[in-house]
Amino acid sequence: MRALRPHPAWLAALPLLALACFDPPKIDPGPRILDDFETDTPTWTRFSPWTCAGLTGDEPSAPASAAAADGGTGSTGGVVDCTIEPPGDGDSQALFATFALADPPDGVRQHPAAEIVSQTAAGSTVDLNGFTQLVFFAILGNTPALPAGTKVYVELGCSTYPLDLYAWNLVTADLMTGDWVRVPLTLADFQVETSMHNQACLAQVDSLRFVIVPNVDDGQSASGTFQLDNIKLQN
Repeated sequence: MRALRPHPAWLAALPLLALACFDPPKIDPGPRILDDFETDTPTWTRFSPWTCAGLTGDEPSAPASAAAADGGTGSTGGVVDCTIEPPGDGDSQALFATFALADPPDGVRQHPAAEIVSQTAAGSTVDLNGFTQLVFFAILGNTPALPAGTKVYVELGCSTYPLDLYAWNLVTADLMTGDWVRVPLTLADFQVETSMHNQACLAQVDSLRFVIVPNVDDGQSASGTFQLDNIKLQN
């Protein structure tokens, strides 16, 4: 019996079939809504409900929570309360935080701050390297206005990564317009302290923090509100 020979057209197609098998097309995962605050728990169920606290640090150029971890006092900087209430950014609800912060009159500037944080389940992390931007909507306000130089930081915690425990970014948008402001932050721009790149930290994120640092001197105080809505990751 004569053996069957493959048709030349099939032989020509083999390289293309190999490429199709070993080089699948990249698929855009689309946006991931971390929280739209329409329920009491984050939309991305890997994260826990938000908590708020006051804290102090000693490095005005870094997030207050990071400063405390690097040698700051870490003590309570004031009272911070968070609720979920209407209205939101085009939807029914948003996170609404009120804070009253004070720098004790002790001759040392301690940089009190308000911290708003959501963490992943204990012992678990999420990989954000498939995304390029963290986007959220926010309003920062008070009457009278907060002190000039007040800063807002966004911090991605990666406490299981031994070299860098967080990656942070400073919000430069004006959040004190009285209306919702869209803030897009490029993940590649989040800074780490000891590594040259932040991909390792982004691969094992276990918390998301918003840190408001009023520019108050020793013995001064400040109070205000911070509204947050529609946090998402996208390309």
